[in-house]
Order: sequence, then C-alpha cells, then structure tokens
Amino acid sequence: MIKTIIRNFTNYFLKGNKGLDDFKTYALNHVDPLQVDGFFHKYDAENLEKYFELIMHKLDNIISKGDVVIEVGCGTGRYLKRIETTFGTGVKLYGLDAIEETLTNVTKKNVSNNVVLIADDFIKTQTLQKGQFNVLFSISVLQYIPFFKLNAFFNKMKEVLKKDGTGYLIFAPKKNKLPNFINSLLDFGFTNYDPELILAKLKKRFSIIEHQYIQVDGKNFGYYILFKN
Repeated sequence: MIKTIIRNFTNYFLKGNKGLDDFKTYALNHVDPLQVDGFFHKYDAENLEKYFELIMHKLDNIISKGDVVIEVGCGTGRYLKRIETTFGTGVKLYGLDAIEETLTNVTKKNVSNNVVLIADDFIKTQTLQKGQFNVLFSISVLQYIPFFKLNAFFNKMKEVLKKDGTGYLIFAPKKNKLPNFINSLLDFGFTNYDPELILAKLKKRFSIIEHQYIQVDGKNFGYYILFKN
C-alpha cells in the first residue's frame, strides 16, 4: 500500500509526468462517439443506454429555455449533443474538459459551433465568470478529483452558479470500507467516494433538493445529488 501511495504522489506532482500522457493516449485511442461516462465496454450497450436516458430525463426537467448551462468534464459531448437536440438554440451551452485533445479531435465533431468548448482545469480556470450559469452538471468526473481538492471543486461550483442556480452531480459511489482519503491515495485517478461525505460537503454550500442511487435493472450504476445554490 505504501509503495502505491508513493508512486501516485510521484506521478501526480511531477511535471510532464508519464502517467498523464499515457492516460491521454489511452483516452483518445478508446474514445467512442457513443461512449457513456468512461464505462467504455465494461457494461453492455443496452444498460448504458438506459443509464444515459435516466440521466437525460433528469436534465430535461432541470433545464429551461433561456438557461445558460455548463457541463464540467464534458468528454465527448454526448450529453451536450442531446441537450442541443432537445432545446436547440433556446439554451446557451458550455462544455469544459481538462483534456484538450478530446475536445479538439472528438467533441467538436459531436456538437455544433453554438456550444462553447473550454479546455481548462475547472478549479483553476479564470475563463468562467461568477454567477454565470443557471445549471451546472457534472457526470462521472468527481471520482477523478483527489480528496484534497474536493473543497476547491465545490467552491468553484458555487462561484460560477447563479443565485438559485441548479447543480446536478453524478458519481461512482464508494464500494469498500476504507476511509475516503486512503482510497484517494491508493488511486489518484479514480476514487469512489462515500455519498455521505459528498453530501456533507455540499450541504455546507448548497441546499440539497434530492439524492439517491441511479439503478439500472436493480444494479447501482451511480449516485446523484441535485442541489440549489
């Protein structure tokens, strides 16, 4: 365990680290226009489509015409494309992702020029304005945020959401009994957080509307939290 933690610290903090380059290469080589939230082919396509539709049903009810909407960690733009299809130019869409290569080579092909795509670190970006968005959603991105950056991540959400703006967060929940920070140290790239931890942090900043597991055919595919600024 100690060796794993030391390796992760080294890979995460060293500039030009090989791990990040390898990840970018892997992501681009395995990206599919129909990819759903990094699951790739782990689950069968039918279940992924059901999962996608459940998420979209909630988004369709959250978003209204005239809204300014951002997806944090938009990846291939699958959700943005669907929102465009539903609302047309009735909403202003933004997609932010840390991997510029994905936006350039894949996402731009999936969405129209009306969608503003931003390649940046959400926590550090100065491109976004305070109180800019009516709706912010982020799907299967939280697990890529190390535990020591969670507060900064949620603070940025609060900053860019309008007063009474809506947030919709979906993530892969914790599946073991290890403390959250140990899980994060063991794998900086993918940490399944305890929903109670995330809820506690969000409650300090937002009003929680609802939260529960997203189930497909009786299996937990993810956990969602809907909240107001």
